Amino acid sequence: MDWLQRINESIDYMETHLMEELSIEQISNYVFASKSNFQRVFHMVTGVTIGEYIRNRRLSLAGQDPLLTDNKVADIAQKYRYDTSESFSKAFLRFHSISPSDVKTSGAVLRFFILSLLIFQSVVDSTGLINRLMNFVGIILTNKQLKR
Repeated sequence: MDWLQRINESIDYMETHLMEELSIEQISNYVFASKSNFQRVFHMVTGVTIGEYIRNRRLSLAGQDPLLTDNKVADIAQKYRYDTSESFSKAFLRFHSISPSDVKTSGAVLRFFILSLLIFQSVVDSTGLINRLMNFVGIILTNKQLKR
């Protein structure tokens, strides 16, 4: 199996299980790779670690909750696998530049994290290396767009 295919499969797996407890060992086992090699290659190809990917995706999704629900910050923190509402609020503030309790009233712009790999394997050069193009995409959504 090609490493890029394994990374794409691991991203699909992480997205499917994002609200569950995820470990690097669990993810690497899913794509039949050793933990250390998988971590190294994932970071090399995507530019983020597995932990950063999971954290950023959860925080991205968590930005919608204060807008779309009346859940308390503690409930949202628990939903997105944070031990305390304080640690969640701190991470949320770092990621979105606004506290979760201020999202509804401020009209703030929220970040949305997506990792997209566009892979082109059609050109093989004289050394046998396959040219690949990776594209990191970040999308910003405003709370007005989320309310529609």
